[in-house]
Amino acid sequence: MKRYNNLTIPNMLLGSPSEEELGSLSEKAKLYLRQPPYHGPQSFFVVFPNVPYSAIELIKKILMFDPRQRISVEDVFDHQYLRDATSLMNQCV
Repeated sequence: MKRYNNLTIPNMLLGSPSEEELGSLSEKAKLYLRQPPYHGPQSFFVVFPNVPYSAIELIKKILMFDPRQRISVEDVFDHQYLRDATSLMNQCV
């Protein structure tokens, strides 16, 4: 069974980060992430075909390599996907 570290799966899904995306990371992290193999980004819509568009949009914003580009916690809770889920839950109660 192949073992993966904490960055292998996101790296395979998002693709290898660009130099700009590596900008705020430590030098040790940059060296590690620059190592081969290079991964091109996968289509979230292909990998997760039954997931709603708004959920994929939210996940992509959460999984940014550069923490400065990630969505804020406040914006996560205000995202359309969570508003829709909350609305649906309220209708079921």
